[in-house]
Amino acid sequence: MKQISKLLLVAVGVAFLVGCGGGSSGDGNSLSKAEKTGTSLSEADKTYRKGVAADRAGKYAEAIRLYKEAIKQGDNSGYPESSIGGLYHRGQGVPRDRVEALRWFRIGARKGYTPIMNSIGEYYEHGLGGVSVNYAEAAKWYRRAGWSGGLARVEARIAVAERQKQEAEERRIAEALIARGDVVQRDADTNTVLHRAVKHGDIELIEKLIAANADVNIVNKHGDTPLHLATRAQANAVVKMLLRAGADPNKANTQGENAMAVIMDSGDADLIGEVVLVGGDVNQRNSETNTAMHLAAEDNEVELIQRLIAANADVNIVNKRADTPLHFAARANSREAVKALLRAGANPYKPNLKNESAMSIAVESGDEDLVGEFVLAGAEVNLLADLSTDKAQRDWDAEQERKRQEEAQRLAEEAKKRAKEQAAEAKRLAEKQRKAEAEARSQQRWADLTNHAARLAQNYAQLKTNINNTNRANAALAAAQQAATAAARQASAAERQAAVAEQQAATATAATQVAATPKKSYSSFAEVRTSESRGYGWAIGVNSRLQADNGALNQCRLTSTGGVCSIVHRWEGAGCLAVARGNNGNGAWAATNSQSTAEQLAVNKCGSGCTVSESQCASW
Repeated sequence: MKQISKLLLVAVGVAFLVGCGGGSSGDGNSLSKAEKTGTSLSEADKTYRKGVAADRAGKYAEAIRLYKEAIKQGDNSGYPESSIGGLYHRGQGVPRDRVEALRWFRIGARKGYTPIMNSIGEYYEHGLGGVSVNYAEAAKWYRRAGWSGGLARVEARIAVAERQKQEAEERRIAEALIARGDVVQRDADTNTVLHRAVKHGDIELIEKLIAANADVNIVNKHGDTPLHLATRAQANAVVKMLLRAGADPNKANTQGENAMAVIMDSGDADLIGEVVLVGGDVNQRNSETNTAMHLAAEDNEVELIQRLIAANADVNIVNKRADTPLHFAARANSREAVKALLRAGANPYKPNLKNESAMSIAVESGDEDLVGEFVLAGAEVNLLADLSTDKAQRDWDAEQERKRQEEAQRLAEEAKKRAKEQAAEAKRLAEKQRKAEAEARSQQRWADLTNHAARLAQNYAQLKTNINNTNRANAALAAAQQAATAAARQASAAERQAAVAEQQAATATAATQVAATPKKSYSSFAEVRTSESRGYGWAIGVNSRLQADNGALNQCRLTSTGGVCSIVHRWEGAGCLAVARGNNGNGAWAATNSQSTAEQLAVNKCGSGCTVSESQCASW
């Protein structure tokens, strides 16, 4: 915002100076229109000059009053309006108010004052005074003012905004195509979505397209792949992305140009290294017929030289001047590059078209350290004089061949020795493995035998325990059977005795009762025994048979949860009745003139585990 204010101050300053007719220092060079034409000053001019003087003195409120007075007096130059607008813009004498400033600027512009049109253009360019940023409107005002600098600036911004709008629209279309799985759609120039994304340098969109399996080697009608476009634009980040996604740097377009050649022309060692990593042609030439090895040697890029050598680049390849990479390294005094190339077999004596060898270039440079690298590699300085006869070349080639043969023989002998050692080691390891496996099998057999013996011992102990347990169980069973037999005998005897006693007691009781009362009594017993429920009822010692039956049925209905109660037995003269029930649902009844006898008989009939649940005797 400070920069914008400064620009506006410049524009307003211009208006101020023009309005004053000259500089602001009051040196007498400030001329009004009347003074320029030789006519006398009008009242409006005089008032305006007073306003300028007050403005320079910092009496801004007074200046504004005088400027407005000049307007009322008929000043149509636009000077007072531009001055008032400047004071509102800066907030001098009045609160800063850009909206009010723009209003005064417009009034001055309508009167034809062109410098203030620049200020209006600035307002539209930066969105001041309550207006939105509008580059087209700003350009219109700059044109009217004749300010080429401002016009060029906003036209450039208009172009940028238009390009951004176009790129945003293309991105929207591209993302829709990605969502639809259609990433090969082409425009009128047969460029795909990926071509256009590369052209705009839209890395985020390129990443999305690569993730959507877009073909990075697809071509347009010119045979250009996206990599061609990226290398021409020197968009290194995009080039790396495409190479790592599988772009082919050796693929040529319809002009026979491949991306590798463009990269070679760029001389960018970093990019060249990327291409080497993905299998680019390491002997590819640029427009000057230099290879990557030439450029790396000249720039002393030892790491790149090593990567090129590892990729089988030719260290003795020549360009159109017959210069080898070693010529380039010697000429650039790249000592590390010289050392790396010589170790890789570069020929120090190979002449170029000027009959210069890399060795001669090093000697002529006067750099002893550089020459020393050649000497350490085996080059002979005294052979330089024989370059014209190619003797040095032949001697070097012969010496290199001898060294290669010696090295090959040494390597063969080392390989033979290593093979023999490896065979012996393999045999030793095999024997060791065989013994280890035999020992393991022996240990496993012993372990199996030990486990089997342990299981046999365990089974024997368990069998012995089972036999002992069986013997003890048989003995206990025999004892129990004997005890049960004895108990049964005792129970049978007791039962017989009880029956005899009961019969005797019943006889005695009956005789007593018959003697005691001559009344005739009736007894009834009602029973329900169905699958749904059980119920019993009785009435004893009732003089009426009907009363006895009804009493038994009523009692049965009260105790039953279902089924039909009916009279199943009726007695005359029986005074007591007992019912016995067991846990298993068994039940029995008995009726005699003795309550204890009836209870005992009912229990005996019911069986083991039964007890008396109800008993009742009649009141005689």
